[in-house]
Amino acid sequence: MNTVLLDNDVLFKTCIYGLLQDILSDTAENETKNFIILGAACFIVHKKLKKRPPTRGAAQATIDFDACLSQIEKLEPTDDEIRIAAKLESAAKNNNLQLDEGESQLCAVLINRSANYIYTGDKRAIISIQQLLNNYQVSDYIKHRIVCLEQLILRLTIIGQPDRIRDAICAEAHIDRALSNCFSCCSQNTNVDSWREGLLSYIKDIQKNAQDILCSDFVRSP
Repeated sequence: MNTVLLDNDVLFKTCIYGLLQDILSDTAENETKNFIILGAACFIVHKKLKKRPPTRGAAQATIDFDACLSQIEKLEPTDDEIRIAAKLESAAKNNNLQLDEGESQLCAVLINRSANYIYTGDKRAIISIQQLLNNYQVSDYIKHRIVCLEQLILRLTIIGQPDRIRDAICAEAHIDRALSNCFSCCSQNTNVDSWREGLLSYIKDIQKNAQDILCSDFVRSP
């Protein structure tokens, strides 16, 4: 069983799009997954849904999110993990890198509990973790265990219904400009190949600055 840690950005955006259940139901390659979030994530996502509700409304989005929570384990970092996270945050600050408390705690949990992946929508954190790895300030265990939001969405277009995925993204095009651009939400003359090409291009761009961090084989070719 693969243990997957979910960050707040992935939780919030996939819930806005109505695609969180798709992420949780992904059984491609017959991989059973145990999804985990930090205890504070529920409060943070609820707050963000009220502040930036989707077109279907904050109330329905909250109901949808809470329904998914039954499939997700919640945890509180141990004292050791909090210390590891604090060291990562301090190292990031000393190197003028951006790594917030939530991402640093997910990294600490990943390393300390030998989890398999972190799913994150925080591009700045991905680049920061790569820089910390370059400076020997984070464990090598984290190599190739970070999965970005674009990889998750690309995978959904491969294992699911790409038209439905595009409709979900474009219905909330303001939420993530990179994704709305990848799916050409302002254009009618577009197709699944161009959507995947856009996503792959964006992923490759991230990989330039996170070559050792991003999970390179997460998405299988269509």
